[in-house]
Amino acid sequence: MKGRSGRVEGAAGSGRIVKLGIVTADAAATANAYRSIFPTAPAPPEPPIPPFSARPHRCYRGEPAGKIPLRVEHVFTENLWFEIIEPVGDAPSPWKDHLDRHGASVCFASVETFDGFEDRAEAMNQAGFATLYVEEKGFERYAYFDTASTTGLLVEIKDKSPRAESENPSD
Repeated sequence: MKGRSGRVEGAAGSGRIVKLGIVTADAAATANAYRSIFPTAPAPPEPPIPPFSARPHRCYRGEPAGKIPLRVEHVFTENLWFEIIEPVGDAPSPWKDHLDRHGASVCFASVETFDGFEDRAEAMNQAGFATLYVEEKGFERYAYFDTASTTGLLVEIKDKSPRAESENPSD
């Protein structure tokens, strides 16, 4: 299937992989190790945060989830972003579950979508990959899909499509 870009698409869309998520018990030490191995680049400029267009919420394994405490470090290279995540405490989350099951390792690959988050999520579900985690921050949203048993890691789709001011997926 070809997308608007003319490239062949998979269920996650035709966006490029922009980030690898590493889960670890010590985010600072792991980030420092990555920085000692890979040439780093400055963080890309942060786009201005638009007004909140949706009520913030998160859902894990189909159930509402409260605040999930994490320590997060970012390592940017010229062509890839490493997000180093340390779960803090025992709150259920994809990161805590991954660390408990697999130890420190790659947890997810992130793909950006510019052409319809809901369409991408539905395509992933139809391809047999259940939605594992969704977070709506009000100004951005992303979802993890349960692809680990077939790919060895989770797939994250990060919404980069324009959003209407009144859009609120939780209503």
